[in-house]
Amino acid sequence: MEIEIRKERESDWYETEAMTRRAFFNKFGPGCNEHLLVHKLRSHTAYLPEFSRVAVADGHVVGTILYFLSKVQAGNREIPVPSFGPLCADHRYKNHGIGAKLLESTLPLVKAAGYPGVIIVGEPDYYPKHGFIRAGSLGLTDAEGNVYDPFMALEFTPGALAIPGGRFLEPEGLCELPEAELAEFDRQFPYLMPAIRPCQWTYENASQEKDGYRLEYAVKYPREFDRLFARYLEELSRFDPGLKNTPPEAFTAEIRENVTDASYVILVEDSFAGLLVTSVPGEPVEDGDCGAYIQALYVSPEYRGRGIATDIALRFIGSQTRDTGLCMVEDSPAGDFWKHLLAKADYRYDLHREDGTRAFWHIHREK
Repeated sequence: MEIEIRKERESDWYETEAMTRRAFFNKFGPGCNEHLLVHKLRSHTAYLPEFSRVAVADGHVVGTILYFLSKVQAGNREIPVPSFGPLCADHRYKNHGIGAKLLESTLPLVKAAGYPGVIIVGEPDYYPKHGFIRAGSLGLTDAEGNVYDPFMALEFTPGALAIPGGRFLEPEGLCELPEAELAEFDRQFPYLMPAIRPCQWTYENASQEKDGYRLEYAVKYPREFDRLFARYLEELSRFDPGLKNTPPEAFTAEIRENVTDASYVILVEDSFAGLLVTSVPGEPVEDGDCGAYIQALYVSPEYRGRGIATDIALRFIGSQTRDTGLCMVEDSPAGDFWKHLLAKADYRYDLHREDGTRAFWHIHREK
C-alpha cells in the first residue's frame, strides 16, 4: 500500500474528522471527542499548519498529525514548545506504519524551525519507540504540577528541555470540548454507539493486572492474536463443522476492519494465554442501550482451570450492566458455560434470536 504524506486541504476536513472519530471511538472511554478537537484546532491561534500533515492511501485520508504551540513556564521565562495531538491512523489501517511515517515526516520540520523539542500527552507504550522520554525526568510538570507516564517529551538536542520546575501549559481554551457541542457536532457522522470496554481508562482497574492475567489491545500483537484465533476456531469447528471451510484470516480481517469490534489478547506474565473480542450494535438500539457484548472469549487449554474466563466475563458483564442494566453475549457452543456462570452470579438471562440467524444471551442485572 502506497502512503502519501502531505498537508491537509480544506476538502479533506470532513474525512479527517470522520477518520479521527473512527480511530478513537470507545478507545479511552465511551465515545470520543478527538474529532471535535481536530475541528476546533484549525481555527485556533495556536495551530501550526506548517508542521501538520495527513496520510493518504487509495485516495482517502487514513491518518493525521496536527501540531499546536504550547509553552513551558519557568519563573519569568516562557519557552515556546510545539505539541501535537491527535496522532492517529484509521481503524482499518492499523499496523501499516502510518503513525511512524507521520512522525518521521514532521518532527524534522519542527527541529529545523528552531524549537528545542516537542512535549505531548500520549500513549506511553508507543512514543518511547520514537525517542520520547518521561517529561518528569527533565524536571517538567504539567500545569497542576503533576508528572505521569503519558506526559512525555522529545529533545532535539540533549538538555534542550531540561528545565527544573518548568510547567507545561497547553493553549488556553483548546481542550474545552463541552458535551452539548460534541453531541451537536456528532450529528453529521455515521452512527457509532458509545460503550464501556476493557482497556479503557474508565474501565475498572483496566490498566492493572488482574488475578494472574492482564488484557491488552490485540492491535499491538497481531500475529499472536491470529495464532490464538486459529486455535479458537479449531476448537469451535468440533461443534460447527462448517467453520472448517472458512480460513481464520477471513474472521480476523473482518474484526480488524469493523469499527464496532475490538479485540484483546490475554497475557499470563509474558505468555499469550487467550483472546477476547467485543462488539457493539452497529445501529441504534430501540429499547435502550445494551452496551458492548462479548463476541468471543477463549483461553488456551494449558491456562484453563485458573478462573480467567470466568473473571473476565464477570468483570465485563458487570461493567456493561452497571449503567444500562443489560448486556449481551453472542450464543456459541459455550452456552452451558454462560448459563452456569450467570446462575452463580445472580444475573437473569434469556436467549434471544436476531432476525432468525444470530443468537444472543440477554443478561440482566438483578434489581
